[in-house]
Amino acid sequence: MATYYAKRALEILREEGPVELSKTAKKFILGGLCSHYYRRLFKFNTWKNHLKNRIRYDAPPDPYQPIEIRANKIEYQAGKKKGPRRIKKGGGLAQTIAGAWDRPQHRQNVEENIKIKGVIQRFEQGKDWQETELHNYYTNKGVDSTQIKEWYNNVEYLFNDIYENGYITGHEGSHHRGYSQSVRDRLEVLVTVDRDGEVCHLEGNHRFAIARVLGIQIPVQVVCRHKQWQELRDEIHNNGLPEGREDLQDHPDLQDILD
Repeated sequence: MATYYAKRALEILREEGPVELSKTAKKFILGGLCSHYYRRLFKFNTWKNHLKNRIRYDAPPDPYQPIEIRANKIEYQAGKKKGPRRIKKGGGLAQTIAGAWDRPQHRQNVEENIKIKGVIQRFEQGKDWQETELHNYYTNKGVDSTQIKEWYNNVEYLFNDIYENGYITGHEGSHHRGYSQSVRDRLEVLVTVDRDGEVCHLEGNHRFAIARVLGIQIPVQVVCRHKQWQELRDEIHNNGLPEGREDLQDHPDLQDILD
């Protein structure tokens, strides 16, 4: 076993360089010591982001405080098209990033997301799962039929639970397929806020899609705000709403500084 890891380390060093080797070693060592490595890393990055925000800005948001949105009012999903993707899924909440990551060419309509589309076709359009584009997608990808059926059953259960009992915060899922999933299961639906204040979906497809179909308001947590939006938050915190911007009075990401 030790020989295998030594050979693998040499391969990474030769093919990808010392930086990538260092990253891989860190994940292996810390991951072996603690099964919750990724969650701990995500929390550390969130703390680091909040510390930076407190130093740089006058109105840094509480990184864990959710904001309230109506899912059927959200048009876009961020970071899903080619281009500068500087939002790091493992980079923690409350990232504040400048640049073009929020521009239209780097996002897509939320209903282009195949899982969101599948939920809408099933529960809003009344199609059987086998009639949805999602089923075709899974079939063409060669996903095992048992796995597909299990996924359908889980989404059916989640939809009925939210429909009958309301949306429950503090979701903790049961499927942990790697870094993004294991972190996401301990959070609300994840969103971004662009330079103009537009909220875009990022992660949490099932709950977001069900809330969209039901037209309900849900709590979400902000992974990233554009630097220009955070600067506007500072201005509003210090001087109130700018003249002619009364439209921002009810913006979900300003309630903490307008109350």
